[in-house]
Amino acid sequence: MDIILLDIDHTPNRVLHRTNSWFYTPDGLNELAGHLNPGGVFALWSDDPPEKAFTDLLESVFPDTVKFQNPFTGGTAENAVYTARTDK
Repeated sequence: MDIILLDIDHTPNRVLHRTNSWFYTPDGLNELAGHLNPGGVFALWSDDPPEKAFTDLLESVFPDTVKFQNPFTGGTAENAVYTARTDK
């Protein structure tokens, strides 16, 4: 796959079903990364501002996290979109 877009929970720490918690672990993210082609992108929407613990975890699995400014909010938002890319 070239891209996986995911919106399954409120946030990595506020899951809608307890079985989803596994996804937000190193094993869960590594399994997801295994489904992406080289250079593939993963994006995850969250209903809260970025959580440092999850950002750190994402950076431990994916070599390239993508950061961007939100022109509509001037850089501050109540939501987060985590994005990461596999090695090319």
